[in-house]
Amino acid sequence: MLVQGQTIEVSNKHISTKEQPEGITYAIFFIAKMIVKKGAEQVSSSHESAFAIALVAVGLWQNFPEFGELLLANFYLSCPYIVPYYIPKQDGQSTDEYHKLRGYKCESGKIEEQERFLKRMTGIMRLYAAIIVSPLPIGSTKPHPHGIENSWIWITRTLNVEPEPDITAAMIYNILEVTGHSLFLYYQKPFQKLLHILITEFLPKIKAVSVSAGSVSRLETFLEANINNKGQIAAPYGYLTSSFWLS
Repeated sequence: MLVQGQTIEVSNKHISTKEQPEGITYAIFFIAKMIVKKGAEQVSSSHESAFAIALVAVGLWQNFPEFGELLLANFYLSCPYIVPYYIPKQDGQSTDEYHKLRGYKCESGKIEEQERFLKRMTGIMRLYAAIIVSPLPIGSTKPHPHGIENSWIWITRTLNVEPEPDITAAMIYNILEVTGHSLFLYYQKPFQKLLHILITEFLPKIKAVSVSAGSVSRLETFLEANINNKGQIAAPYGYLTSSFWLS
């Protein structure tokens, strides 16, 4: 209702975004920002919750293209690895400034612990990935606003840049776990070949720069298991089918 400019009641007052300069645009931006925040705060701890949130995002994106643009902007600001982009340190840039641009929280000169940082970033990535594979409302005649090809594009672009410690392995693992099932159904043999390239050519590069073994071992185990299964990755836990729209 807010993004449509309809009048709503808040604290016994009737308000409409249409009556405020740029009111509708602000409402759309605020919703987009809050959805990405859900990835960092909720999905990071409850992976399956990504799919219900993603369905809301897809429904809004289909009807309000501006929402999609602002949603992607907030994803990129919060987690530049979704671009994918590894922000380099500039001359004269403080350590705090540099880490903030890369998605870390910095308070009173203290940089967020790596484990917490990775948990937040992977939550945001899982939400982004869930949007990619979320079904459209039944009867929809519009194309998916951000479909499975975006997962393929992200993975292939990531293969063309040098990996970074921890974060590269974590991002690949999470996008594959969420979208791998759909990637196999859509791409079949090319996807099998992509998995082979990941484990034979790119994983050794990741291992060469690794700081901790956790993210890397999860990715390696996942790749090995699904290559042995000829790329047929199971649907992610909590995935919601198009029947959700009828409930």
